Amino acid sequence: MHRAARGMAVEEQGQPGREAGGGGEQARSRGHRAQLNAPPRGPSALGYPRAVRSWRRRTSETLFRHRLFELRRELHASADERQREALVLEAPRWVNVVPVLPDGRVVLVRQWRFGIGAPTLELPGGMVEPGEEPALAAARELVEETGYRAGALELLGEVEPNPAFLSNRCATYLATGLVRVGDPEGDGEEEIVVELAAREELPALVATGEIRHALVVAALYLWEVAPRA
Repeated sequence: MHRAARGMAVEEQGQPGREAGGGGEQARSRGHRAQLNAPPRGPSALGYPRAVRSWRRRTSETLFRHRLFELRRELHASADERQREALVLEAPRWVNVVPVLPDGRVVLVRQWRFGIGAPTLELPGGMVEPGEEPALAAARELVEETGYRAGALELLGEVEPNPAFLSNRCATYLATGLVRVGDPEGDGEEEIVVELAAREELPALVATGEIRHALVVAALYLWEVAPRA
């Protein structure tokens, strides 16, 4: 599906085993394969149920509210009336951008991350503001963090950052047709250094730990497996 966004084009988008000799042996082989392919029945050897229970929220209490997220304590119940408490971070959607220059190099940003107390090498990205379309958020973050404007954005996919307690998703966009329109501005508090890397250099940057932000690694993987023009 194609749609326009502020002058940008946006696209959302074995070998068989060897049979043993003799009919009886073949029948036993087929029976063994059928047993292997049959769905498991009853509890596992460790006593866990084979099927994953569904849980419904019964109560929810907000413990902390901030512009970046809301922390809730929830009580959930299963169909068999088991109950458990869960802590949930309600966060806005996030976006990552893979900006590719005409010569094939990728635009990266280095900035300080207070969570680990160190600088990290990342892709540009950030938070989708209330009422903002993810594609427009990706375009905005790209300009703010790198000074480049995209001629076209293509949605590569989405991931769930940590579904254990985070409620949101992170979308990754491929940005092409880049035009330099200024210097990085950030959000008024960020200090950003722009760096360039060839596509073939990225696996080594991940393997050596130079890039270790999990969402950035996921974004690069989505780009790697995407069909190439």
